[in-house]
Amino acid sequence: MSRNKVIAVVVGVVAVGAIALVIALWNFAAPPQAGGSTPSATVPADPSTSPSETVPPTPSEWPTPEPGATDEVDPGEPIEVEIDEDATIADGVSARITGVRSFDAEDSEQPGQLAGPAVEITIEVTNNLDDDIDLTGASVNVDYGDDRTPAPSIGDPVATGLPSSLASGKSASGEYSFSLPLDVREHVRVILDLVSGEPQVIFVGNMTGD
Repeated sequence: MSRNKVIAVVVGVVAVGAIALVIALWNFAAPPQAGGSTPSATVPADPSTSPSETVPPTPSEWPTPEPGATDEVDPGEPIEVEIDEDATIADGVSARITGVRSFDAEDSEQPGQLAGPAVEITIEVTNNLDDDIDLTGASVNVDYGDDRTPAPSIGDPVATGLPSSLASGKSASGEYSFSLPLDVREHVRVILDLVSGEPQVIFVGNMTGD
């Protein structure tokens, strides 16, 4: 090959390489074509909040209802009588203890209740009012000693106690049983709550001979 041909070949190779370089640079610097993807813009962070800060939701506000006003009824001082006396609870309504029976309570009397010495107290209520009286809230409790230790109730006072209502001109009785050791019966209190708004009746006495 002659020297002139060699020079021509070298010049051609250099020219082709220069053209390829120009094309590459042009593609790199050219703006994106229509329809192509564009980089998403970065939204600057709000300097008032941190990434880890969570804004709690606003709680719903519910108005607190005001409790209705209730009139408190003062039943007055308890009426205390001897265990063998009649008690006048209100005009036309009286109560008395008509019997006290000692017995030994068995475990089978009521599951979970104490076995041993016990008493059954019978209370009679008389209604001489013109209307019936509601006795659904009537209750009887017993305590003993100077410290007024409560005597546990046994049996079923709902089944054996006073009726839920007492008609005008009628009397009714209910039986209430309590666990009561023999050595504490010298000073016993039988507490009768008969009618709402009326004083308690407390029968006080000795049950050692019963």
